[in-house]
Amino acid sequence: MPRSGRILITAFRPFQGRSANGSATLLRWLRSNSPRGRFHSGILPVDWVQAPLQLRRLLSRHRPRLVLSLGEGHPDQLAWECQAVNFQSGTDEAVRTRMPSPIHQGAVPVLRSLLPHPPLQRLLPSACPFVLSEDAGTFLCNRLLWEALHQTAGQACFLHLPPQGQLTDSEYTRTHGAFLIDLLKAL
Repeated sequence: MPRSGRILITAFRPFQGRSANGSATLLRWLRSNSPRGRFHSGILPVDWVQAPLQLRRLLSRHRPRLVLSLGEGHPDQLAWECQAVNFQSGTDEAVRTRMPSPIHQGAVPVLRSLLPHPPLQRLLPSACPFVLSEDAGTFLCNRLLWEALHQTAGQACFLHLPPQGQLTDSEYTRTHGAFLIDLLKAL
């Protein structure tokens, strides 16, 4: 079955007792402020079992040409994750703990995104530093990037956004929304 021309964008629900997750805030904003039909989307739970399962369902249903996953990372920094490692650890919102272990036994240690990073430097608000990263961590951001890279033959990427923290939804989208729309145009 051929892939669609659309992008699949995923984000995460709030976790660790937070009231908001900036990735979900931006995705909901994008749904309302982008022309219909430009992308498919899903907001995933911070759950070792459900997040990969829901991602696989979205990939099967929509067959996107590429996947852009969003998650929260370091404060005051946007990080374009260039690869995922075959390693996982941490405790999810369902209190399931993954002891340090491979995602897939016997698989390659690293999957790299085949997407060139867009010229993000010129798109970014000057107050927000941008880094190319080869360390998506070992928690669900890395796990979802691994799954997306594996399922799409490398046509996936992950963007870590600064945590929303105490910013209101409108303050957060005012800070990062225009950048995200420009990023989608560049992809």
